[in-house]
Amino acid sequence: MGLNGTLNALEVTSGGKTGKNNPISVSSVESQKSNLFLAPGAGGSVIVIWADSRKDDSGIYGQMIGGK
Repeated sequence: MGLNGTLNALEVTSGGKTGKNNPISVSSVESQKSNLFLAPGAGGSVIVIWADSRKDDSGIYGQMIGGK
């Protein structure tokens, strides 16, 4: 079981302040999501991966956020 809805992220600086582009839409599709995982990506980006039931019970989706 996970959340049922969309998925947004917040950018937080190393000083603890929120970034200028908040919130950041990661997935705008209304669906059941679970097993959220974050990993560092290239150029300061973050990779977000999650399980999603928008088409069936076992879809895996991902999105890169930020980076240079």
